[in-house]
Amino acid sequence: MGAIRPGSGGGGGGASIPATPAAALLDVASPSTFVVLDPAGVGASITPADALAALYPRTVDTIPSAAPWVTRNGEGSYAGPATVNVGGSVDFSCVAASSQTLSAAGRAPWLSSASFVAMCRLSAFSSSSAADFVMVFFTDALNTQTILSGVKITGSGSCSLLREGGTTAGAQTVAAITAGQGWAILVANGGDVAVYVGVGSGGAPPADSAWTYLGTVTRALTMAVPWGIFGVQLIRNAGSGNVTATAQTFTYGMTP
Repeated sequence: MGAIRPGSGGGGGGASIPATPAAALLDVASPSTFVVLDPAGVGASITPADALAALYPRTVDTIPSAAPWVTRNGEGSYAGPATVNVGGSVDFSCVAASSQTLSAAGRAPWLSSASFVAMCRLSAFSSSSAADFVMVFFTDALNTQTILSGVKITGSGSCSLLREGGTTAGAQTVAAITAGQGWAILVANGGDVAVYVGVGSGGAPPADSAWTYLGTVTRALTMAVPWGIFGVQLIRNAGSGNVTATAQTFTYGMTP
């Protein structure tokens, strides 16, 4: 049975109702199959994952230029030498020094909605247990930021939820998270942000079932700005050696 689309009318003189795949409609063993019209107007069946992707597509930011990203390098107690380059990817380098080193890059979230996803791939991370890669939402500009929520990934593969103010919780070791196929995703829904990490393949993110859930941060009611800055950081601890990292394939989209 086909559905009458708005504007098609139910009587003569209009376009005929396209056929739907009867096998899909009658197959009680496949209750999660969606029946849709393909671009040619012919009935087709798709999976729930395909339906979700069509309704809530995700977009990759190829970072064709540095703007609107802003950067920040060592200052205050993180005064060690560091550089960050933005263009195609975000490349960090923190040089060995006696003091801590921080290098950061950030931008306004791609979407103004309070409910969206933002994720990236950690495509390179020099092995060091004395360094952290961080992906977070900040309150405002990088030089005055307060962490709202995010994820911290150490060089040894330990992944933690970052809560308001930068405290951590829910540490879990994720095998191969720093080997070039590691991903982190922040799922914002109103005042909550759920945080996941996972290991993909061939540059693609993990399958939905392969993400590791680290926890959810609920924003304090006193926070007036939804999610001021989306940012990534590389932090090298005092006294450790040179550390580099690359983040890329920044991907965003709406959530259901």
